[in-house]
Amino acid sequence: MNDLAHVETMEMAVLGSIIDHPETASSVFETLHPEGFGPRVRVLVEAVSAMTKEGIPLTPELVLDRLRRAGQLRSEHGALIHDCMAHGFAVVDVSWYVSALADMKLSQRLETLGSRVQNAARTTSPESVMDFLGQELVTLRDQVGVRQHHAPTTLADLLLEPEAPDTEWHIPGVIPASDRTMIVGLEGSGKGVMLAQLALSYALGIQPFTMEPLPRPGRALLIEVENSRSQTVRRLRQMLSWATRYPCAGGPENLIVEVRQGGIDLCKPDDQGWFLRLVNDVRPDIISIGPLYRMIGSGDINEEAMHRCWMNVFEPLLERGTSFVIEHHAPHGGEGGKRREMRPVGSSVLRRWFSQGVSLNVMECDAHRSSFCRRCPRVADLNFFRGSREGGTDWPNRVRSPGGNLWWGEASA
Repeated sequence: MNDLAHVETMEMAVLGSIIDHPETASSVFETLHPEGFGPRVRVLVEAVSAMTKEGIPLTPELVLDRLRRAGQLRSEHGALIHDCMAHGFAVVDVSWYVSALADMKLSQRLETLGSRVQNAARTTSPESVMDFLGQELVTLRDQVGVRQHHAPTTLADLLLEPEAPDTEWHIPGVIPASDRTMIVGLEGSGKGVMLAQLALSYALGIQPFTMEPLPRPGRALLIEVENSRSQTVRRLRQMLSWATRYPCAGGPENLIVEVRQGGIDLCKPDDQGWFLRLVNDVRPDIISIGPLYRMIGSGDINEEAMHRCWMNVFEPLLERGTSFVIEHHAPHGGEGGKRREMRPVGSSVLRRWFSQGVSLNVMECDAHRSSFCRRCPRVADLNFFRGSREGGTDWPNRVRSPGGNLWWGEASA
């Protein structure tokens, strides 16, 4: 995403957040003036600003109606305001967006000023250029104001703050709140089962490996971007039948399932909007999604820009306490049948972003000497390639699944 597209996305998020939270409008417009917004959203921003001053309630329908009555409504405005609302749903702290957007716009104006100074230097005396630059900087400073910088924080200041609470967990010992977990393994190793299992067990209110009751069930979202709808339903029906042999405080109504077999591209506004609207409607504590390569369209899995794009979609949701569990493939084997490393393929940005990384290492069955056997019970070691940043993790070292790749339960070593 280039700089102009990024600025426009930020503008859309701010506008959507204002409509969703009208009480923030006055503080936003104190820093960002409507005329400073980009041409694509400016007419919407001007309408929202005017409605705020007049005390008119803000809804997408009322904003569009105002444009219609003013003769300013265009065919694209309906879809545009819809996208603004989708981006705005992910905004947790609009002041952060406003500050970041103000910095971006100031940088753009300084770049423009630099180009004008460079052009003037070719045709004008140095003294005249200096005078011109001085006047422009004074004007710019008057328009944007001087930012107030925070005083440095000393250790004495920090010690006066209340002690931080213990780690909040969605699944104690397994999935902390606001966490990012990656499950890595070979194709067909059962990563998808693990992904669905973590979401379903939380919805049912049972520990995913020991099947003991959780403190409470919660809402989870499973987004299937590889298997078909019929395959997904068949797998979840079998898993639910297995899990409900144990006492469950929750039920299947706590698990929201979306099947997008064709994959999604979280670097595209349409799919970003769909995803953010879905999450805003569902408000899940845990989102299980994957595999990762089906989430970036035709992008290169090794490009940092691809990863930063979807990370930017997820980051605001982490501030709400939402946790992500994402499935990813291990790299292909080396030459000469070299054993494949159980670490995620992709850039270092990808690996650093996840707070805990778990590899699923399936052993060969005794009867058929195959790690892909579906007739025999399967056994796998769970290894951390990235240790959890939270203390108190309690993943099993080894898991076992009955024939048919049904559910990964804790196994004795």
